[in-house]
Amino acid sequence: LERFRTVRNLSNPNDGRRSSNPHTSERKRPYWLLIAAACFIPAVLDALKSYLNSRYVGSGVVDWSDVIFAGVEWLFLGALTPIAYVLAQRFPLNPERLGRNLTVHFLGSLLLCFGWATLGLLLGLILDRYPAQENLLRGYVSWLLTSLPWSVFMYFTVLGCVYAFTYYREARERETREARLAAQLSEAKLSALRMQLH
Repeated sequence: LERFRTVRNLSNPNDGRRSSNPHTSERKRPYWLLIAAACFIPAVLDALKSYLNSRYVGSGVVDWSDVIFAGVEWLFLGALTPIAYVLAQRFPLNPERLGRNLTVHFLGSLLLCFGWATLGLLLGLILDRYPAQENLLRGYVSWLLTSLPWSVFMYFTVLGCVYAFTYYREARERETREARLAAQLSEAKLSALRMQLH
């Protein structure tokens, strides 16, 4: 009877234990927040570059609207990165539906572009600077085309980071399950050995 219980526990390691399902045993860390927060670094650097250019290269008078615009634009990008995270979770790049999911991600990059350009236009309106000077429609289209290459590049960069974090987490969870199963196997062998000795 004891041997039957040992073999049964080995074949079903989740009996009497907390489930090893990654969705229940370990709360997913919001690593996309780290990706979004990483945009703070280029925001500071771009704002610093605009400050130094206007202070030491240009007229010597700091154009604070340029400094603010340069920094806040990157913060806007950080706020929009959850678009890539959500679509990465819903449309993984697996071989079965690779074409369809790539199309969805390309459309997601365009959505990021429209959002980024629109926020930039609104900021330009507040600061009374390009791209919101004179003709708004022309300025918006111009800023949209300017943002397009960066938007597509940043979207797929964030997408790659999301998948890298996901694969790393899954590998860690798989190693944990294998280690737990190996420990249970060793325990079962010891139990069988004790039964033979007694």
